[in-house]
Amino acid sequence: MVVAIISIVLVILNMYFKKNKFLYCVLFMWMWIIMAFTSGIADEGLYINRYSHPENWIGSSEIIYSATISIGNKLGMSFGQFKAAISCIQLLLIFSTIWKLAEYPNLVSTLFLIYPFALNVAQMRNTLATAVLIFAIRYLFDDGLKVKQRGLTSNDIKYVIAILIATYIHSASLIWLILVLAKKCSLQMSVFLTILCNILIFFVLSPNNIVHILNLFGAGNRMAAYFSMEYQASNWRHYGMALIRVTFTAGGLIGLCLYINRKRQFNYNEQVQFLLKVNILILCIYGLIFKYTSEVYRLQEGLTVLNLIIITNAFKPEYFKGLRLSVNNARAFLLLLSFICAISYIALGIYLVPTIVIPILKNNSLINFLLS
Repeated sequence: MVVAIISIVLVILNMYFKKNKFLYCVLFMWMWIIMAFTSGIADEGLYINRYSHPENWIGSSEIIYSATISIGNKLGMSFGQFKAAISCIQLLLIFSTIWKLAEYPNLVSTLFLIYPFALNVAQMRNTLATAVLIFAIRYLFDDGLKVKQRGLTSNDIKYVIAILIATYIHSASLIWLILVLAKKCSLQMSVFLTILCNILIFFVLSPNNIVHILNLFGAGNRMAAYFSMEYQASNWRHYGMALIRVTFTAGGLIGLCLYINRKRQFNYNEQVQFLLKVNILILCIYGLIFKYTSEVYRLQEGLTVLNLIIITNAFKPEYFKGLRLSVNNARAFLLLLSFICAISYIALGIYLVPTIVIPILKNNSLINFLLS
C-alpha cells in the first residue's frame, strides 16, 4: 500500500507541476528505490544466475552486458548492489534525456512511470539497452529539436554508434537503427520500406543469416534458440497477445500524431511528422513476430519515452498550463493518458499482476525495512 500511495501522490503532483526540478529529482529517487530494491519479480532468478554464474552464459550473453557483470563481480558487489548500481545508470540516462528534450519533463516521467516502467523493473538487460536508446534520442535531432532530412550528419553517426552499443547489451536493439530512416524518408517511403522489410524478413532472410549477424554481438547461441524448429513448435511460441499489443500501440500513437498534425494550437509539427514515420517503421517487427518470436514487441515498447516527449512537446504552454487547457490540448492529453493507461493494462493487467505488479507493491526490501 505504501508504494501505491506514494506513487499516486507523485503522479498527481508531477502532472500538475510539469517542470519542477525538485519534484523531478524526488520522482527519480522514488523510481530508483522501486527499481533497485524490488525482489521476487519475474525473471529475477535468471538474472541472479547470469550474475552469479557468468561462465554458464558464454556465447549466450552480449559482450557489453557480460562486461558489466564481470566488473560487478570483480568489485565484489552482491547481485543486489549490482542491480542498484545498474538501475541508477539506467534512470540517469533516461531522466537526463527527458529533462534535456521535454518541454514538460515531470509530465513525461510520470507517464513513463505508468507505462512501461513496471516492465523495466523486471527486464534488467533489455532496460539497460533501452536506456541507451533513450539517451541516443538526442542525436536524432539537431539544435532546437530540428529534424535534418538530407545528408549524413554527425548526430546520425553518434546515434548509430549508440545503437551499436545498445546491441552489444541486447542483440535485438540493432533494429532501432531504422529510426534514422524516419529523418531521411517521406511518409509514403516509410510505409513502403516497412512493407518491404516485413516481406524480406518473412520470405527472404534466413535464420542462419540472422544468427550469423547476432554472433557478432556475443549472443548467437541464445538467440539461435528462437529460430529453431523446436521453439517454433513449442508452447512458448505464442504471438497473439504480442500482435494485439503492437497493433494497439501503433494505432494509438499513429492516431495521436495524425490528430495533432491536423489541429491548430500545437507545436513542432515537423517532429510529430517524424514521430509518425518512426511508429510506422518500427512495425517491421511484424515479420519477426509472425515468423520467429513475440519477444521483439519490446523494440516498440522502448520507443515510449520518445513518443511521450514529442507528443507532449506539441502542447503550447499558453494552452497547457496548470489546469487551464484549450479544448484541443485537453482532448489530446486525455487521449494520450487513456492510451497509456490502456496499454499498461494490456501489457501488465491481463497476466503480469502476480509476477510484476504485486512484487513491486509488496516486495520492496528498503521500504519494508524502514517500516519494520
